Amino acid sequence: MNRILCFAASTRTASLNKKLARAAAVAAEMQGAHARVLDLRDHPMPIYDGDLEQVEGVPAAAAELATEIAAHDALIIASPEYNGGPPALLKNTFDWITRLREADGVIDGRATLAMKPTLLISASPGALGGMRGSVLTRAMLTHLGLWLLPQTVAVGNAGEAFSADGALPADKEKQLNLALRALLRASRA
Repeated sequence: MNRILCFAASTRTASLNKKLARAAAVAAEMQGAHARVLDLRDHPMPIYDGDLEQVEGVPAAAAELATEIAAHDALIIASPEYNGGPPALLKNTFDWITRLREADGVIDGRATLAMKPTLLISASPGALGGMRGSVLTRAMLTHLGLWLLPQTVAVGNAGEAFSADGALPADKEKQLNLALRALLRASRA
């Protein structure tokens, strides 16, 4: 059974991307995967600072998150678009994870990310659903070694898109299911 880790690059309680991550997890379960939704709010890390790292080391939250990533076959990242780019939360999270070294007695962050099949999805109150930001987010995640699927799902006008029970409109649900099939195939390869 494929183990999929889903999370949103947002800590806001009513985040549209958290809704999308949960919808993706439900859809992955419907396709036979085991999906876990993780909240980055539960893994707080200060803004990356080399001086802080030298004095205090890498935050335990980074090691915990890297261990979670390593325990899963694939990732689904629901990332909002902030000013046309990825949110600082996402970049900071991976900045810390990539500082982990096995020589320090913890999991190797870069090795954990290497070729991990990843589906990037987004939701936005804007009409484009975060597509502009996904270009830079995709470049950043690829540089870190994650293997990003070419498929994506962008939910525009997301404030009105989800039903009361968190379901997506039929066209977006179909798009998500097709992308998930590709993710599950990639994670089995």
